[in-house]
Amino acid sequence: MPDRPPLRFSATPRRERRWLTVVGAVVLAVVLATGVWAATLAGLWGYAWLRLGGDDVAVAGDEDAVALGTEPPQAPTGAVTVLVALTEEHDATLPRPPRLLGPVVLLQYGGGREVPAVLVVPGELEVDVDGDGAVPLHEVQRGSGVAGVARALVDYTGVRIDHVAAVSVEVLPRLVEATGAVEVCTRDGCRTPDADEVRESLTTADDVVEEATAHARAVASQLDRRWAATSPLQVRRVIDAVASQVSTDASLRGGALLDVFAGIGAATTLDVERLPVLVDPGSGEVMSQPEPSMVRFQHLREGTPFSPQDAGEDVLAADLLAEVSVAVLNGAGVDGLAGRIEGRLTSEGFFVVGTGNAPEFDVEATVVHHVDGDAATSFAAARLADVLGDVRMEALDAPPTFEGEPVDVLVTVGADLAD
Repeated sequence: MPDRPPLRFSATPRRERRWLTVVGAVVLAVVLATGVWAATLAGLWGYAWLRLGGDDVAVAGDEDAVALGTEPPQAPTGAVTVLVALTEEHDATLPRPPRLLGPVVLLQYGGGREVPAVLVVPGELEVDVDGDGAVPLHEVQRGSGVAGVARALVDYTGVRIDHVAAVSVEVLPRLVEATGAVEVCTRDGCRTPDADEVRESLTTADDVVEEATAHARAVASQLDRRWAATSPLQVRRVIDAVASQVSTDASLRGGALLDVFAGIGAATTLDVERLPVLVDPGSGEVMSQPEPSMVRFQHLREGTPFSPQDAGEDVLAADLLAEVSVAVLNGAGVDGLAGRIEGRLTSEGFFVVGTGNAPEFDVEATVVHHVDGDAATSFAAARLADVLGDVRMEALDAPPTFEGEPVDVLVTVGADLAD
């Protein structure tokens, strides 16, 4: 019987089955990991949606302006304007809005802006509130919260405001606790403060706006979408910190608020301008903003950068004084008295149109007359009175006259300035 060759079995099918098993296990693991990752992101998104819910804050918009027959508030197409009010620590148990601890900030980015613009508006600025007349912004905040501040500023500035946020001074320390220490750079250099150091710097800094902005940008630079996938627990701590100390309008619900933080953090620099506070040197009262100051709001309406000519209270004062006409009368009968006062005022930047003699030479105390109700004239008169010293200001219903022509300010010099 012939020999039969031995039976041989190929291992190829077995290797193929093993390879398919391994591939299937890897695919299953990837699917499971992707599912867990997606579920984590969905959970964080839902958590952010619930915790960062925002308030039902309505900002006066185009429809309101049209109904009133006025020009609608403006901002460049595609630009986002955010009002940020710096407040005391939020306490949900208190029935009133938190108190303003600093100025109000109008932040605008996008819409063709290469550098985000930041306009710092002092809390002492008086704005018209229906039924209450002129009210400082810090009192508006105490009465109706950040929503009332936003509505008042929209009416006052003509700038469209898209979002509002009342941010407490405690939010940055809590964000540092959640994200870890970050490098903060100001004009004094760079440092890496912990949460307690952030708290201290925000309460002792000479310029709290610059300090808060630097910290906010440092923290914001850490926030992006990838971070949510790689550090979900840290993201949850960030959401908790923001939710407890930031109150926003409903349009910033969920992750939209974090998007604003990310937009700020992406900027390498900011175009910062401060609206000066004009104070009556005699009474200490805050005065209305005259036209040279209002140009700052025009930059936000048009999306243009702030110019160096806008900056500083001294520049604003110089512009005003050069436009206000002043006349000087000698009311004491002392030779050359009006001329000497003219020279002094001219050296201080005042626009003196002429000098003359008062009808009588029996004036004892110098009087500065100005028309009532005009911000520029009132400011110039107050500055003039401060330059001359302890003199009296008197507001008139109509402009005073010099040589038959109206002037903005009329100074009648008395014997008190004869020396």
